[in-house]
Amino acid sequence: MLEAAMLGIPYEPPAHRVGGGGGGGLGINGVGIGGGSGYGSGGGGEWDNGMPPLAEVAEGRFLRNEQDYAYEESLRLDRAKEAAARAKREVEELVAAEAAVKAAEEAAAASKATAERDAAIAAAANALPNEPPVGGDGVVDIAIRLPDGRRVRRRFHRSHPLRAIFAFLVSAEHLEPGSYRLVSQLPRRVFEDNTAEVEAGAAAPTTLEAVGLTAKQEALFVEMVV
Repeated sequence: MLEAAMLGIPYEPPAHRVGGGGGGGLGINGVGIGGGSGYGSGGGGEWDNGMPPLAEVAEGRFLRNEQDYAYEESLRLDRAKEAAARAKREVEELVAAEAAVKAAEEAAAASKATAERDAAIAAAANALPNEPPVGGDGVVDIAIRLPDGRRVRRRFHRSHPLRAIFAFLVSAEHLEPGSYRLVSQLPRRVFEDNTAEVEAGAAAPTTLEAVGLTAKQEALFVEMVV
């Protein structure tokens, strides 16, 4: 009776659950007693009321719950993996975009610097006066030691502006304007490039003769500005 109440089925007295068994004995709760070992009403393994025992029902529910839990857990793990992969892709895309922007900025800056250097070299070459002949009157042969230890020479006239020497170094040796000065030894004298001031009209051109570079041969060296 308790089993029927729990399963929600009509209660049948034991008399209605008599198994035929193999030898006609009584069947109690589906187990034949007497001549055979049959189950249920006919000894063939059937339940008399068509319902499984409580233990089997509970086991079935447990298995279904386990399967449902495993399925939900699998879905949860899959969603977590997809979210992690999506977040990783977004980070990688952001890093790639930032790298692309940085590379474009660096390329633009390098291109601008190259254009400015080329323009400065071209302007210096245009501002450079013609080299006077050897041995001419007022000709000054100037030897200049570069930062890498090399020496370059060129002739100027003492009437040429001092900035002509700087123009020569920019056009021939590609030194950056404003990054260096010229120095003579014994006694030490420092010569600054005033090209920008002259071009802006803020200063008058200074000649080699005005700064004392008048000997037939002069020696200078490049001193980089820190």
